[in-house]
Amino acid sequence: MKDDVRKPAPALAVSQDDPVPDQTDYRTIARFRSALREFLFTSGQILKKAGVTTLQYHAMVEIRVFRSQWGADINIGQLASQMRLRHNTAVSLIDGLEAQGHVQRSRSAKDSRVKDIRLTPKGSEKLRELAAEHREQLSYMQSVFTDIFAPRP
Repeated sequence: MKDDVRKPAPALAVSQDDPVPDQTDYRTIARFRSALREFLFTSGQILKKAGVTTLQYHAMVEIRVFRSQWGADINIGQLASQMRLRHNTAVSLIDGLEAQGHVQRSRSAKDSRVKDIRLTPKGSEKLRELAAEHREQLSYMQSVFTDIFAPRP
């Protein structure tokens, strides 16, 4: 299995012909960063209300995506790699999710030194609720990004 299970992003409709940024480039950067900050702020509010941190939500999403993509449970090392975290940070993150009853660890069938992680039914339900709350914001972000990266005249 690959370390990074994501597919490469498609090329954007941003001109690379001129290496010197122009006013349109700066405006695009500002709008992009503003849209990201708006999404992250709104997401943070949703997660705070649910009693889940941003990193916990990210971990739950990664656990769910890995299982659906590979048909197997993710382990701590893979999760740390996917989230760009140090191993010990990922362990602490999973400790918190396990204490909340959202994930469980089990010994890997392939290597007894490795702990696999899976969402519990409670964790799956919490993730479903949170993802549903994020869908409206994702739809909005898609329209914003489509507008931001529309081909230049």
